[in-house]
Amino acid sequence: MPRIADKFRSEITEADRSAWTASSPEDWAKESFAITTSESVEYCLTNEDGSCGYAVDLKEWERASPKKKVHVGSKYIDTNGETVKDRIKRAGVRLAHLLNEAFK
Repeated sequence: MPRIADKFRSEITEADRSAWTASSPEDWAKESFAITTSESVEYCLTNEDGSCGYAVDLKEWERASPKKKVHVGSKYIDTNGETVKDRIKRAGVRLAHLLNEAFK
């Protein structure tokens, strides 16, 4: 049975590698933030002012508040599975790139 890393590696093209390493870690964080704050992942709720919040009208979790839970079931996997796979691939390529640069 092939390992998932081998499967992912076989799906990544040189064009992917070039595109994914052409931007900065700050850009990568912004990409992740944009995904995290999209409605489909259900990590944040859109407040009346359009901002992302932990709950309606609550921008950050407060100790007295109940913890928010996202159920990762079949609906979540169907909606977000390909995004998760893509982010894992990008993370691997980008980490390898950074390590290669650091140890030249």
